[in-house]
Amino acid sequence: KLSDNKTYVFDYTVSLGEGGQGSVFEAKAEDGSLIALKNAPKKESRVQDREFDNLKNINHPNVVRFIDFVENVGLVMEYIDGITLKEHLVHSKGRLRWDEASHIMRGILSGLQCLHTMPDWPMLHRDITPANVMLRNAPVTSSDQVVLVDFGLSKRVNQKGQTMTVGQVFIGTPEYLSVEVVKGLEPKEFDTRVDVWAAGVVLY
Repeated sequence: KLSDNKTYVFDYTVSLGEGGQGSVFEAKAEDGSLIALKNAPKKESRVQDREFDNLKNINHPNVVRFIDFVENVGLVMEYIDGITLKEHLVHSKGRLRWDEASHIMRGILSGLQCLHTMPDWPMLHRDITPANVMLRNAPVTSSDQVVLVDFGLSKRVNQKGQTMTVGQVFIGTPEYLSVEVVKGLEPKEFDTRVDVWAAGVVLY
């Protein structure tokens, strides 16, 4: 039973995908409504707790809605009926109409604007890729169909930015890292522009 007072049955045979910090499964309530459960190994539970804490108060059409965090179970979030941008690009053979690409980018940038302008402590997603962008049905005809997901690497930052490396291990997907991050041999501070760079790579 979750904070919405509904009882859900988690089906670990219906996989919705693999996130950066765990697998995502489908769950169904007695009234038939669906949610998604991000289940992770015990060692990642602190990461999930941080992920939920970062996003629990966000209500934006382009950011996945987080519902609850259940100890020893996982992270509970809204169920998005659709496919990832990565899957859509495969189906489209890597080419989209310019108007559809424009809607998708508007959705991505709108979600990032929400994260980057949070009061006091803006948030970096740190892993903007086609695999972490969900589309509510395709083809996309409105930016509201675009949803940012997988906040396992997200981080709240102060005005001085946030370290994007741990030792010499980069945080994020290599192909989408900014030049400044890739060149940094030692931990170095970066800001919200690393997400904007990654979004530009997605557009390309």
